[in-house]
Amino acid sequence: MNPAANGLLMLSCPQASEYPDQSSWVFCHICGKAFAKREDLQSHYEDHCNKCKACGALFTNEEALKAHSKEMHSRKHRLSSTQILQEEKKGVARRKKWEPKVCRECGKQYRTNYKLTEHMRKHTGEKPFKCSTCTKAFRSKIGLAQHEAKHTGHYEFTCNTCGKGFQCKSYLIVHQRVHSDLKPYPCTTCGRNFKTKQSLLDHQNRHLGVKPYLCETCGRRFITKGLCKSHQRVHSGTDNKQYPCTICNKMFVSKSYLATHLRIHTGEKPFMCEVCGKGFLTRVDLRIHSTMHTGEKSFVCEWCGKAFARRDALRCHRRSHTGERPYRCDICGQSFTQFSPLTIHKRLHTGERPYPCDICDKAFVSRSTMMSHRKKHHTGGIQVTDVRTLDTCVLITPDMCPSIP
Repeated sequence: MNPAANGLLMLSCPQASEYPDQSSWVFCHICGKAFAKREDLQSHYEDHCNKCKACGALFTNEEALKAHSKEMHSRKHRLSSTQILQEEKKGVARRKKWEPKVCRECGKQYRTNYKLTEHMRKHTGEKPFKCSTCTKAFRSKIGLAQHEAKHTGHYEFTCNTCGKGFQCKSYLIVHQRVHSDLKPYPCTTCGRNFKTKQSLLDHQNRHLGVKPYLCETCGRRFITKGLCKSHQRVHSGTDNKQYPCTICNKMFVSKSYLATHLRIHTGEKPFMCEVCGKGFLTRVDLRIHSTMHTGEKSFVCEWCGKAFARRDALRCHRRSHTGERPYRCDICGQSFTQFSPLTIHKRLHTGERPYPCDICDKAFVSRSTMMSHRKKHHTGGIQVTDVRTLDTCVLITPDMCPSIP
């Protein structure tokens, strides 16, 4: 049998697996990777194969390539050196050098324009692939296929361990790492390993302080897509806080938020300021504190020029210019510029007063009014009432503090 013919991979890819219900998707029969277009699959094949520099034919092994070159291109030996040079120049002109497709927004690189276009939808928010059963839409065909399978219950690939279904073999391969100890993605900053590339990227965002996932309702940003989705349920009325604090019973949407909250009870402050030695619950708190030493205020209001150390502080400040009050009480309709005042306000309706005074046991809707009240026991100050919260606190007058001019 001719070794060249035996090792030749036809670019029409007859071996590529095409599944009955996925007429528009083709799969690499060597590694199982899925592609939306045959051109993408053909480009991908070059990673596995040996390519003839003269005609571009692909072969599965080097021996087959050598046999092909000898049989098909041996006429070069009969050409003059000038003719050979001319032929090689023509070949170079025909084979244009491959260049990566780069995203102008974030710098990510892709092999094909198709993949770049699909990625750009993350920035534009475009979701052209609509579900025929419900109103949901998706950025990619495979995202739509995975979703529609939830309606039909039919999946092309199934995990043998837990039974979870997938429409793409590469998704199944990534998922199966959940059931193994394999963690092939190391963090170059701290050395920690992760099972998926996305988990590594989310982790690296913590080092960088980047929060790429934006809540379109209130403008809050999150490190992971899961945290953003959990937060958005607060606005939709389907809040799923399922992680309770065993000390105060407060509920959280994620284990990481609960772990951070528990430090309040334990007094743990693992993030220390190198300048003054003050400790903080989170890395973000430490970074914000550090701006007090550096004086850095890199977020400037385009309306009045006032500068802020934190992006969210600037976002809240802008609302003083625009009049925007995105946080509305669903009981009485009162609106607020920030989420925290709304949370405190709602306690007026529910009667919840989670901050008790450790001296007289009187409870308050916010920590600040409780701390103001505590000073009463030490100063004998004048009691006043906050008309917004109906909490009694203490007014510290100048005669109580002779040092105050």
